[in-house]
Amino acid sequence: MKKEKFDLTQFTAGLVNEMQSALTQTLVFEYSKEFFILADRKAMNGILVLLLENAGRNSPKDSTIWLDIKQEGDCVDLTVTDEGADIPDAEKEKIFDSLIPEDVSQANEKPVKGFGLGIAKREAEKNGAWLFISDHLPHGAVFHLVFLLER
Repeated sequence: MKKEKFDLTQFTAGLVNEMQSALTQTLVFEYSKEFFILADRKAMNGILVLLLENAGRNSPKDSTIWLDIKQEGDCVDLTVTDEGADIPDAEKEKIFDSLIPEDVSQANEKPVKGFGLGIAKREAEKNGAWLFISDHLPHGAVFHLVFLLER
């Protein structure tokens, strides 16, 4: 892991441009200024790709996926919001569990839900960030990736 200080806003804008062609949903990135973090760029790329792919899989094809970045006290909160199905409160923490089938040979027959999100959460924690989910009303989910701001 190679942590460095970089502008999360510019980094995210570039990734949104790259990912738009891979998703049928419209990606909208809203931000007001630059936010610098200390993290591994490769890990951040992987986390954001996983979050966007997850939103794409779980949202209607003609919907919008919003990304927003804003300051909350001494932290920066990067959110990925989708219009997919609601996630019951009891399931919210479970979606970050890496659920690997006991018989790996059947992995293609049984969907492995949560595997990518578990990896994303571990990588976020290795980079000093928090990854959690909240509701998007009237339906959908908001994934929060929260970092301490670098000054």
